[in-house]
Amino acid sequence: MLIGGCSGSTAGGIKVVRHVVLFKQAINELRRIIYPRGVFSIHLNRKVGRKDIVYGVAGFVFLYFVIIGITTLITASSGLDIFYSIYTSIAITGNIGVGINAAGIHNNYNSFPDYLKLFYSLVMITGRLELWTVLVLFTPNYWKN
Repeated sequence: MLIGGCSGSTAGGIKVVRHVVLFKQAINELRRIIYPRGVFSIHLNRKVGRKDIVYGVAGFVFLYFVIIGITTLITASSGLDIFYSIYTSIAITGNIGVGINAAGIHNNYNSFPDYLKLFYSLVMITGRLELWTVLVLFTPNYWKN
């Protein structure tokens, strides 16, 4: 559920290319431990990746997990078990749809409180349209121009 579609896909979740960038950066960090004076960079499609891309991907993944954490806490506040809250939060943020327990295959989210369904709608839109796109709309500098 945490692995989304390919680059350019409308699938939710963390896109595969972001997983590749983070994996290659993790390998570079291991190399840096072994060779402290070495200069390492990631390569995608035989092109050298810039550090700001790696930082942007790391920021996106961190923000993705923060949103899952916040969604988990709000879901747990409705009385749902913490395990089901985590699972439902990942399903909602990644636009998976099917959950377990109260939101399982034979049920839907109808039994959830109204405030939770409204919040889920916002989280699903944020997960589908990419986090940066939606969160930029809430920054004051965007609306000044």
